[in-house]
Amino acid sequence: MTTKIHQPHDKLFRNAMQYLPVAKDFFCQFLPKAVLNQIDLETLVFCKDTFVDNELKKSQVDVLYRAKLNHKNQSVYLYILVEHQSTEDELIALRLLEYQTKIMRYHLSQTRQKCLPIIYPLVFYTGEKKLASSIDLFDLFKEQKDLAKSLMFSPYRLIDVKQLSDEDLIAYQWAGALSFIYKHRALGDFVTHFQTLLQILKGIPNEGENYIFSMLKYISNEIKFNDTKIAYEQIQNELSGMRSIKMGTIAELFFEDGKQEGLQLGKQEGLQLGKQEGLQLGKQEGLQLGKKEGLVLGMEKQSIAVAKKCIAMQLAMEQIMKISGLSRQKIIALQTQMST
Repeated sequence: MTTKIHQPHDKLFRNAMQYLPVAKDFFCQFLPKAVLNQIDLETLVFCKDTFVDNELKKSQVDVLYRAKLNHKNQSVYLYILVEHQSTEDELIALRLLEYQTKIMRYHLSQTRQKCLPIIYPLVFYTGEKKLASSIDLFDLFKEQKDLAKSLMFSPYRLIDVKQLSDEDLIAYQWAGALSFIYKHRALGDFVTHFQTLLQILKGIPNEGENYIFSMLKYISNEIKFNDTKIAYEQIQNELSGMRSIKMGTIAELFFEDGKQEGLQLGKQEGLQLGKQEGLQLGKQEGLQLGKKEGLVLGMEKQSIAVAKKCIAMQLAMEQIMKISGLSRQKIIALQTQMST
């Protein structure tokens, strides 16, 4: 963070403030008595780092000192921002807050501690005109100043879903469904809470179709069920009456693994077939045949794998045909094969 100083005014101030007698006198003169009485000036240490933004270095310079609080082994920083320009900087209070945050980060990196230091900022203004900008951060909120004081820089609001009851979460359907999932997603078998979630989703109006689908897609990908069939049956029982919910599409979500297995198997067998045929018919014809046969075989294996999953779930023939894309005759043949 150490940077070269270009302006003679900046150089003078920083060089002068490096002398401890000058620094002690400065702080004795300008620190409020209530602040000065808390600080042991005999422990002052000059910090070489600068925290001013690069684009402002022509008009601003800063000086940072570290000291100890009286009778305490805790650091306090005295930060001086020197402002030379007469042009009004309406956001100077915000810049001071940003610089203080940088100093906190600097302190943490230097000490490897988790305790934040106290920082007391001062603005040393040398412009020709009286500084018109407020150095009270809350003045920047204009007419909302009082509201900002009551809401900001107070303890942050923590929403710990694990500590909230299910009743509190599901009191609001749209947000409740999201919070409910995050509360219970790490359980070994989510199916015990899945019924409650589906009842929440069932109460969401039809315009929430995409939202409901995104919930189910996340669950199918990220949450483990001991028995996927039971989970899908729960969806059928709770959501099948909603016209906006396409059960075939949801079934594909929950049995995506079958589609992937079929695709991988098709790729492997298609590749082998392409190699064998290529050896017999020549490189060009073998490549064309391998691509064609591999694609067809891959798609067929994928559809068969999905159909078998649906048959195992005892879905209706029309649903199996729609999901897998296979003909009625092929599905009947698969049913016969699986029953023997």
